[in-house]
Amino acid sequence: MSINENSCHHGYSRQRCGFAHPLAEIDQAHVSHIYCLGDTITIGPESNEVLDTLFNRKNLSMITGNHDEGVLALIHRQPYPKSHGDTREPSSMDC
Repeated sequence: MSINENSCHHGYSRQRCGFAHPLAEIDQAHVSHIYCLGDTITIGPESNEVLDTLFNRKNLSMITGNHDEGVLALIHRQPYPKSHGDTREPSSMDC
């Protein structure tokens, strides 16, 4: 079984990150499953294209990132999700 993980497309389908190119390579490598680790939308102008591409794949599982969660909160008229820094105990590693 061959798997791939990817993330942080931020709404760029063809520009900047070249999202379509890695998918072509994944298909040629006969990857059996892709795990998309979030932040698929916002920033770039092609969020709809990125989502269409991902939703049309049969071998893909997705989780949401902070950008995705922020947009979902806006759509559902909910407060913006707390950040990682707001939800954990401070550690000695924090500056």
